[in-house]
Amino acid sequence: LQFWNNKTKVTRLTIPTSIVGGGFSIYGRNELKLGSSPSAWYGSPNTVVNGVITPTQYEDAQPIYQASWSNTFTFYKNFEFSFLLHRSYGNYNSNLTQKQKDLGGTSPDWSNEDNLNGTVGVPNGVARNPSNPNVTARQFIQDASYFRLREVGLYYNVPKTFLSTHYNNTVKSVKIGASATNLFTITKYEGYDPEVSNYGNQSVGASVDNTPFPSSKRIFMHISVGF
Repeated sequence: LQFWNNKTKVTRLTIPTSIVGGGFSIYGRNELKLGSSPSAWYGSPNTVVNGVITPTQYEDAQPIYQASWSNTFTFYKNFEFSFLLHRSYGNYNSNLTQKQKDLGGTSPDWSNEDNLNGTVGVPNGVARNPSNPNVTARQFIQDASYFRLREVGLYYNVPKTFLSTHYNNTVKSVKIGASATNLFTITKYEGYDPEVSNYGNQSVGASVDNTPFPSSKRIFMHISVGF
């Protein structure tokens, strides 16, 4: 079992508050700002504070915590079952994929009329368009918490007594089985994959989601023979 978190705060800044990384005001972006996390999201609506245009601060791209559980069990002497579970909680993405799906008319709820963003009788796909003055970054900065089965495997070790009887000790071991990666993910995130970063693995400007290819589900068959 593992449990970890990471908290950051800018404690000294010799330059003015600055925009860093990718992203846009309406969809969310990061800022270097004294006293705040450099991976916190900022975006519309903007307010004027002491004559300075100040965006609204939202949640952080970094998770509040992460946890994992990996283990291997042996049962009925010759069977092995292994797995790796991963939990990420409280991380938020800037979901530009939502905008792309709306523009393409492929959002599952595009035609629904849920009176979003101050509209009545307007399809959701239109009501969410950034051209609507009532649309803010809140719509795109979304909770990307998830629970994922990263790895799982089931194997069978052929008994050595069977091998010695039938192969006269020529074959020392035989192991057969199957395994899979990213078999399932539980999340309420509206993008293709909550674990995403179009700008790569970087400290700021990460967690921007713009129609990436999601993590692949892969299934393998195994056979291992030792002589």
